[in-house]
Amino acid sequence: MVFSFGLHTAIELGYLNEQKEIYDNLKNIFIAKNDYKQAYQYISKSNKIKDSISQLQKDKEVNEIEVKYKTLQKENEIILLKKDQEIQEAKLVQEKSNKNIILYSFLILLVPIIGLQYIYYQKLQAQSELNKKQEEINKKEIAALLTDQELKIIKAAVKGKDKERKRIAQELHDSIGGNLAAIKLKLNNSVNDYQANSINTINLQLDETYEQVRHLSHDLISKKISKNNFCNIVKEYIQSIWGDNSEFNAYPKEKINLLNEDLQNEIFKIFQELTTNTIKHAKATSIELQINLIENELNILFEDNGIGFNPEHQKEGIGYENIKNRLNKFRGSLNIDSRINRGTIINIEIPTLTAVHNEV
Repeated sequence: MVFSFGLHTAIELGYLNEQKEIYDNLKNIFIAKNDYKQAYQYISKSNKIKDSISQLQKDKEVNEIEVKYKTLQKENEIILLKKDQEIQEAKLVQEKSNKNIILYSFLILLVPIIGLQYIYYQKLQAQSELNKKQEEINKKEIAALLTDQELKIIKAAVKGKDKERKRIAQELHDSIGGNLAAIKLKLNNSVNDYQANSINTINLQLDETYEQVRHLSHDLISKKISKNNFCNIVKEYIQSIWGDNSEFNAYPKEKINLLNEDLQNEIFKIFQELTTNTIKHAKATSIELQINLIENELNILFEDNGIGFNPEHQKEGIGYENIKNRLNKFRGSLNIDSRINRGTIINIEIPTLTAVHNEV
């Protein structure tokens, strides 16, 4: 409580060093309490404050050097001006008799110089306008190229999805459809005569059809995960939806990529469910996803900046029920921390991964 009050005061007064010291103390407190999640958050904030202090120090040093440089430059200009004045005074003393002639000559030369300066100034203005128009044209051309590139990407994605739909439709028609038709025919032929052999055959065909459906649905996600880096797939999925308004961190990536494939499939489906809920209900503009594997315990933190809700008064929908059902397979737990106008934090923990792998 003391550190929290001090942190609030330091933030209001803009004391960066005090903020960093308080975050470091809070980090040490939560490490002592074995709350590594909070400790990780505070050390992240401490590092950000440290970077800000370093940047301010660098800016200060640059400004000091710039002031010294400009001061020295002014001093040199003053020295040069003094020398010029001395030279001019010497010339005036030596050429006092020609003063009027020099003055008239200077006035005669001054008029064309002013004219040339005016013409040069107009030329600079015209060149500046031309550069601005050229820059606008370049921006429009770049925007057009980006739009064309995005359209090509979208068309390629749509083409890929259409190809996958055709493959699924072909699988459904050739394998599952044929099995169902055969089952229907056997049932019609056995209406008046239910022989044990026919019933056994129908049961086998039903089991085979079920396995085909399960394999087809499982193949859609597992095929991509089995052939690619799991963390990269998750990062691409998050960025494809939220773009630059998303942040993804995984530690250690090497061990997370080597997790059991069935567990990776379920985790990916959970991410899809969380993303769907956020888009439908949270009205969020950005999300943050963290995956940490520490001492055989997988911790997933999903946070959004949406409108939030009161978990005590909010009835859990089908989405959260599906997530809990998936976690039950791996003895996982789900905790929801949300408040109205403060966003939502979803904390998922899956303990004892070694035992889970053996059971799976």
